Amino acid sequence: MAETHDISFEIEGKAGIITLDRQHALNAITSDMVDGIAAALDAWEDDERVTRIIIRAVPGRAFSAGGDIRQLYDQAVTGAFDFDFFVREYRLNERIHAYPKPYIAMVDGIVMGGGVGVSYHGSHVVMGDQARFAMPEVGIGFFPDVGASYLLSRLKGPLSVKAGLFIGMTGIRIKAPDAVQLGLASHHVPGEQFDVVVERLCEGGNVDEILADAAIIKQNCALAGDAELIAAAFSQDDPLSMIAALEANGSNAAESIAAKMRAMAPLSLFVANRLVRKGRGLDMRGCMEMEYRLVRSMLTAPDFREGIRAAIIDKDGAPKWQPARLEDVTPEMVDACFADLPEGVPPLW
Repeated sequence: MAETHDISFEIEGKAGIITLDRQHALNAITSDMVDGIAAALDAWEDDERVTRIIIRAVPGRAFSAGGDIRQLYDQAVTGAFDFDFFVREYRLNERIHAYPKPYIAMVDGIVMGGGVGVSYHGSHVVMGDQARFAMPEVGIGFFPDVGASYLLSRLKGPLSVKAGLFIGMTGIRIKAPDAVQLGLASHHVPGEQFDVVVERLCEGGNVDEILADAAIIKQNCALAGDAELIAAAFSQDDPLSMIAALEANGSNAAESIAAKMRAMAPLSLFVANRLVRKGRGLDMRGCMEMEYRLVRSMLTAPDFREGIRAAIIDKDGAPKWQPARLEDVTPEMVDACFADLPEGVPPLW
């Protein structure tokens, strides 16, 4: 496995440990990191010394704030996209989901995009007090990927897929108690206990018992107060109807959610809406295949380049979306995003 200054691999006791160490870039996932994790999983699958995998990050602001969108912007400017990176990344996401040994993600700090892909598909996701889960891609003219169509379509509790639509279409940050209740995370453990938990996991023993011993059971969930509002709005069929329901509600919370959605890329909102709904009827491989088709259409569309320009290049916060209004998005535009791969492009599987 290829170890770089951005990521390290070691066997400690019974555990194979992957440590993200790129805090200067908020642990944004790179091509080398994807390849390194894939190689580690290959090496440890048949290694009898390793009975579980742990992925963690050096302490800092982020577990991983996503992918390297500046690099993607540079590719958008030239039109020379490295689609092979997405092939390898998406295959890794599915490999983690299907991995035969316990795969335990110890997540504290921000976790978004590509960081979600290397953590939340594991068998166990442990979130600390500072963990913040988000899929904010609709705000840069993209869509929630790295298996979000699988994760967000299978949330637990009474909100279920409506919560997935809410998360994927607003980019809201979810804290550990809500993540556990929704089934995004398996455990909420205080961040200061992470080292102790990792030490116990390395010693061996039952993974579920070790995590249960450390977990906070009583959860104060922030979303509970807005559950009725979320259920009513996100049971609507399309973004325009959702926003209309929110605006009709008139509460401060509803107006805030509606305003947030109005600021997103209109086409991305419609794509995210269909993505989560379609994901509910697909297995993990099917979800990743659907997302790969979307990647090839949406990276090359003008909204992605414009969204990154407004967010991190010029930082003016004033993207000029195409189309500019939700009312101008047609079913044909959305259909085109989900179209089959171009002739000659090999499928993901």
